[in-house]
Amino acid sequence: MGLVQHLLWNTMVNRQGSAIEAKLAKRPDDGGVIEYYYDRPNGSRILVFVCTGKARVNDDAALKNWSSFLEPHVPCAVMIHNYPGRGKSSNCRYKDSSQISIEEQILEDNQTLLQLLHDDGWAMSQIVLLGNSIGNGPVVDMLCDAKEPFAHTILISPYKNLHSSSIFLEVANHLGSSEAAAFNSYSKLQELVKSDTKQPVSLISSDGDATISSKHSEDIFGIKNCWCTWYSLQGVSHRHTRPAARDVISGISENTTQ
Repeated sequence: MGLVQHLLWNTMVNRQGSAIEAKLAKRPDDGGVIEYYYDRPNGSRILVFVCTGKARVNDDAALKNWSSFLEPHVPCAVMIHNYPGRGKSSNCRYKDSSQISIEEQILEDNQTLLQLLHDDGWAMSQIVLLGNSIGNGPVVDMLCDAKEPFAHTILISPYKNLHSSSIFLEVANHLGSSEAAAFNSYSKLQELVKSDTKQPVSLISSDGDATISSKHSEDIFGIKNCWCTWYSLQGVSHRHTRPAARDVISGISENTTQ
């Protein structure tokens, strides 16, 4: 079954009050949001890829919050905000009818997204990748699989090891311990940094035992690679990283596209 089979077109209102077209693509098996297109007044287009296990299909609040401060500096941004829990829990909203593994689903989603970007005429060098929270694992997977470097990748408050956050896993995303390994951004980042792929990466860490801390960031980026940088948001919890990261992201985005 193809990933993008059902498209919905909605008219939304941007910050200036102008109508913009947004295309939503749903996974046929679980109804999760796959992507939005925003056409901007200057004719450019920003693509924000949102995959969240908590939001409803028509809930675009997270997308609007992130895209609002990426404009106008980034011609094309991909944002993975969380990721739908695909566990077998009886109360899981996103039951996996296809029975494929979560690693296979991440691979399928990433391949579909990259094909959408290619078909829309975007080069890798034009795209800024952003990962937030549990969405950082799929973002790092995309980095590792990319044949060309992205313009920049920003990893916001990624988890070090989701096994240490059992309440979050079981209640919010219904992931079992074996599935949680797919989101271990720490080990994936270490492999990425050791590789020959010179992908520019910035990591924004927050306080919290389960997230990649400043010390972990030093461990990862201590290897001599000038294309990796990290920022520590002291006193900022995992859930409140977005507003605190705004200035950091805006600065990275602006410098990337100058």
